[in-house]
Amino acid sequence: MTSHDIPHGNSFVEERLSVAQITEQWNNLLHRLRDYRFYADDLMHPNAQAISYIWEKFGAVFFSPQTQAKAQATEKEQKRQAHRDII
Repeated sequence: MTSHDIPHGNSFVEERLSVAQITEQWNNLLHRLRDYRFYADDLMHPNAQAISYIWEKFGAVFFSPQTQAKAQATEKEQKRQAHRDII
């Protein structure tokens, strides 16, 4: 990906998006997620823990602070809605 692939006028993305940065993040994730505990029973696909970790790291690098706050609020609301009382 080059600077020509980024839409003009999106300085937030331009500041944070670079091939080196993406490659570094990807290699870091691959290194950390080599353990089988991060894979589903088929040992091919990431499990929920791995997906959550990837989402957290991706968001920290590529989301604005406002988007991070909205994502956290949305996740909290989804957990609240999924909660069921014992009785």
